[in-house]
Amino acid sequence: ICNGICLYVEYDALFDKGFIALTDNLEIIITTDTSKCSSQLFEKLNTLKGRKLRQPVNKLINKDYLDYHRTIVFEKWTKKISKISLYPIITAVALTYLMYIT
Repeated sequence: ICNGICLYVEYDALFDKGFIALTDNLEIIITTDTSKCSSQLFEKLNTLKGRKLRQPVNKLINKDYLDYHRTIVFEKWTKKISKISLYPIITAVALTYLMYIT
């Protein structure tokens, strides 16, 4: 896999939905429009903001993919966010993925 980042399922959902993204040095950035987020989601996003993922040991992360996610997925969804709750995301936590945050 050349474009995969193994994330804990809850964070993977936030990443896929454009609520969070990663800078080129793997720092978590959050959507700029949190005014329409539920209080649960707002709290979760703020706990992640500025945290950093560890660089993978065996593979380099392709920064082009991170850039694509930031400019296409993250920005697109940041502009379209409506009132959303974290509850459906939390219920998916039964799956076990790992997120390496320092």
